[in-house]
Amino acid sequence: MIRRHLLFLFLLPLTLTIATAEEWCGVVRDAETGEGISTVQILLLRGESKVIRQTISREDGTFCLDLPDSKSDLTVRAALIGYRTEVVRLDTLLMREGKEILLHRQDFKLPEVQVRARAIEQHGDTVSYRTSAFAQAMDTKLEDVLVRLPDVTVSADGMISYKGRSINRFYIENLDLLGSRYTLASRNIRPEDVASVQIYERHEPIRLLREQSRSDRAALNVKLKESAKKRWLRDLSGAVGGWPPIGKVSGSLMNFQPRRQTILVAKGDNTGDDIIFETRVQNIGMGVVFNPYQLSGGPENLFAERKIYSTFFGRDRRRDNQTAFLSLNHLIALSDSETLRINLNGFHDRNRLREERESHYYDPALGSIDLRETTDYLSRRSATENELTYEQNGEELYLKDILSVRYHHLTTEDNAAVNGQPRTIDMLLPSLRLSNSLTAKKLLGGHLYTAALGIGYSSRPQEMTLAGETPYRLQSDDLTATLALEGTFSIGHHQLSPQIRGGLESYELRIGEQEQDPRKVHSKELTSNLSVEYRYQSNGLELKLTPALSARLQDLPGGRQQHLLPGVSSSIRHDWMGGRTLLIYSFSTSRPELTSYFPHMIRVGLTDYREGITDQGVTRSHNLLLRQEGTAPWDLSYVLTGRGGHVTAPRIYRLSVREGKRIRSYLPLAHSALSGGLSAELSKYFSGPMITLKGTVGWDSSKGDTYQQGLMIPYRGSDLSYGASLNWMGSTLMTLEYGIESDRSRVHIGDRATDLITRSLEQTLRGTLLLGAHWGVSADLQHRYSSSPLYDPINQVFLDGKIYYTRDKLRLQIDLTNLTNVRSEYYRRTDGINSSSRCTTLRGREVLLTLTLKR
Repeated sequence: MIRRHLLFLFLLPLTLTIATAEEWCGVVRDAETGEGISTVQILLLRGESKVIRQTISREDGTFCLDLPDSKSDLTVRAALIGYRTEVVRLDTLLMREGKEILLHRQDFKLPEVQVRARAIEQHGDTVSYRTSAFAQAMDTKLEDVLVRLPDVTVSADGMISYKGRSINRFYIENLDLLGSRYTLASRNIRPEDVASVQIYERHEPIRLLREQSRSDRAALNVKLKESAKKRWLRDLSGAVGGWPPIGKVSGSLMNFQPRRQTILVAKGDNTGDDIIFETRVQNIGMGVVFNPYQLSGGPENLFAERKIYSTFFGRDRRRDNQTAFLSLNHLIALSDSETLRINLNGFHDRNRLREERESHYYDPALGSIDLRETTDYLSRRSATENELTYEQNGEELYLKDILSVRYHHLTTEDNAAVNGQPRTIDMLLPSLRLSNSLTAKKLLGGHLYTAALGIGYSSRPQEMTLAGETPYRLQSDDLTATLALEGTFSIGHHQLSPQIRGGLESYELRIGEQEQDPRKVHSKELTSNLSVEYRYQSNGLELKLTPALSARLQDLPGGRQQHLLPGVSSSIRHDWMGGRTLLIYSFSTSRPELTSYFPHMIRVGLTDYREGITDQGVTRSHNLLLRQEGTAPWDLSYVLTGRGGHVTAPRIYRLSVREGKRIRSYLPLAHSALSGGLSAELSKYFSGPMITLKGTVGWDSSKGDTYQQGLMIPYRGSDLSYGASLNWMGSTLMTLEYGIESDRSRVHIGDRATDLITRSLEQTLRGTLLLGAHWGVSADLQHRYSSSPLYDPINQVFLDGKIYYTRDKLRLQIDLTNLTNVRSEYYRRTDGINSSSRCTTLRGREVLLTLTLKR
């Protein structure tokens, strides 16, 4: 009975009928300049005063309205202060070329009034958050404000999501300066320079696609204050403290003009902050619906220790680092639809890690293998990542070309003792990647045609030296080229998009201890893919069906192989009043990557690894996803998900040789998983306080057969987790944040009589208090608990504090870190066959004094 009720809740929105017909889109333009006008109020009226539909025009002047079945006696009214209100009959607009509404400028003088802006406003698909309503006196970067916005989440590495989906664009004044490296902006733009943060719901970045389909994802736009535009914004900050001495320094230059934008950031740090994350490439593309090797609760992470990462603590206490980076980003708007962007990034990171590890392995032939290791690991990484991007985003033509050059140089020194025997290993791991991708979309005769070309080359000459032995060398070169052609043809509510894609890859691997006589392996792969997507859209309902067929011709050292790999995906999406329901099913067949067919010995640290495919078979996967999101009474937003999948795959193995003893592990031949989750958020803004409550609960289960230590072992597992957070901003004088996350995992291995149960809990509490006009304090408290079989529970408490003083252009801050002086962090895990524990040395109690000069 309960299952029937749950199924009814999932499918109820699909049965709703909305009395609307097709969607009509138009554009509002300035009658003199011809440019699109944003924030124009668009009303669809029946008669003279009855409002049927309403919306607000976007930044480029476009808007969309759902037309009712009956179109008689309808008029469209467009109004904006500074322009003369325009009223046009709908049937006249439908016949007008371009569906344009022209507004004429008109002088308008406001009477003297007192206005108080609201914290959150929504006009059509645009949600605006007034920054000053969510900012606190201690905030130093825009990200500090973003984490408090309703429906917005920011991960520890800086990725921004809206209603559970990562954003697809990060704009500054509607220009895309940083692409996917937007963390540079969110962690360096100051809140006092931002007037508001806008969310463009269901945002389609490519203009010529906006009338054909609506995106499921949102974009974020930063609206700057007038005082922050058209001038250079300068920041300089320095910090010193601790013993041995620690410190950091940072500086930035920013300039935002209507057609030019620049961000220059330079930073250095040895306090534990991983500042290189600011240059991280975030996910702004379409999310992966299904990856057969990354099922939730899959075999590759079934036995991994559960660890919860809190965004309250940015400093990594394990890092003993010296880090610096320089980033230069410049954009020029060549026209209203053309931009040229250059992004140059370089960084250096020196990091030392100290840890002790105990591992217990079981082998039916050798018995128990016990290893005790003490490691002092030092790495030096230098890299440069550069891109030159040209983009033309017009109404009838889209063109984007990206030239990318990336070079990484990594050296490591590993001083270790294994069972009391000292070992030293030096590794040299450089890599070079060159690539160019070109994408073109063109509207011809009402149909859309797409062509994409990609070329890439990568080289990895690597070397490892074990003390007293001959250097071990490995050189790999990979050249790839892909070409894709697609056409999209629309007739009424129906759309057909056939696509053909071809690719060529050449891979060469050279292995050997003697440079003059390496062992060479060479292979080639030719691929071709054919798919046809059918789409139907009407009345908020979208149906999609995509059959696909892939052909692969592989020239391997063992001979030539040919494969035909079919697949299909289908989805149903229904937009209903206040929410959306999505149902997806996919079936796919795939082969492993070309490089996986070369099992070879690779030495990493004190371990020799041999990886590859024991059975060159085909991976087959089924996946079903159901997602429902909406808004309930009291502005309660929620997301409900259900997911199931089944995978059959070739056996992928990992053979390790430790101290001359073989340790084997395998991924399974079959795996099934089922999961579900619910997340909800409630935000209320009163005349004084702002209260935000978030909650989430998740459950997943899995079962299958895994191979470990030469044994085939059936397993099944389940996991239950929940989390909640409360943010109370009583006023600008005091705020309080509390969060809790808990996880309980149960695994049953083979014929064991009992299950293995692992528990983890994390609680975080942050409070801020303004002591006067210029003084303030904050405290961060974190409690971590975990327990697993065979080991004692882990129970740790961390306490950090801050004292700050700000006045005019000066800011002084004192950071008190790890006041409880926890010096070690423990990680433990067991899977019923093998077990291990790791103890990592942490940074101790530290005091850091930071001085910031504002422009």
